[in-house]
Amino acid sequence: MRSVTVLGCGLSGMTFARKLRELDPQAKIILVDKSPVSFNRWQFFEDLSFKSRFDAAAFAKEIGAEFICDTVERINHKRKKIYFKDKECRDYQELVVAAGAASKKIAAKGEHREGFYYLSSIDLLPLRDRLKMATDVAVLITTRAGLTMALNLKAMGKEVSVVMPSLDILCAGKDAFLDYCRRENIAFYEGYNIEEAIGEATVRAVKLNPLKIIAAQVLLLDTGFIPNTGFFDSDGPEGIDAKGFSGVSFIGDAADSNLAQDKFFVHNRENAVAGALAAAGGKVDFTPKSEYNSQYIIDSIFTRYNVNPVPGAQADIVQ
Repeated sequence: MRSVTVLGCGLSGMTFARKLRELDPQAKIILVDKSPVSFNRWQFFEDLSFKSRFDAAAFAKEIGAEFICDTVERINHKRKKIYFKDKECRDYQELVVAAGAASKKIAAKGEHREGFYYLSSIDLLPLRDRLKMATDVAVLITTRAGLTMALNLKAMGKEVSVVMPSLDILCAGKDAFLDYCRRENIAFYEGYNIEEAIGEATVRAVKLNPLKIIAAQVLLLDTGFIPNTGFFDSDGPEGIDAKGFSGVSFIGDAADSNLAQDKFFVHNRENAVAGALAAAGGKVDFTPKSEYNSQYIIDSIFTRYNVNPVPGAQADIVQ
């Protein structure tokens, strides 16, 4: 009997598992995720909504799959073993990696403090509770995810500080965004980087480089994304290169070799679904969509949040 272990219960992982069950009613399917509840993170970045919530344990029961709720610490592909944080290691026959995206790490101190969040590692429900209490939020922006989160937080009435090492993501909308920050009293730090989250157990302020100290009870780091495949042993794949990896395949963001360069994530959802369906059906001719108009995306975001230029107004940039 075929046995398939699916690592990750996001959109691509669940799409693959459901399709595999349709095609092979007798297959043994094992779903693995660190949480019994998952979210569509790209949707959350877009609107801070918790409506895209999925019960992974209930889904596994629905399709007759085993569900393992634990954190994967490492995978040895030569021995075909998965090592968990709390449970004993497990063998696998076939492994489908649908673990999504991981944030690029930067040399920022204070990651252990409550309120310090890389976007890919956010525990969404605790974040929701923390945002209810926080008044000041600092957001490092390098992609569409951070931009829309900052605009949403301002719409929620939070005091937002925006840190942008570069304005390139704004395309031709740089002046409009700077003017919006001035009008809405958003502290804007162009050319700065995050150096440290300051506090004892929780974040109370953020230290920037060049030296500035800003108030914040929440620090959101949008540092860009890479495929989440770093849990393989040292002889594992570089990025998503699975050559020589017998019984291992990658789907969704874990299979996106261009993810590190992507700033807008236009086709992630449809590519995740299409790629998962193709993998479950044994097809190898799936070509992800990649073309989009970045200026149109920025214009659409600005229209949604009323980020419009005011003739004659000048924005103040913190120096």
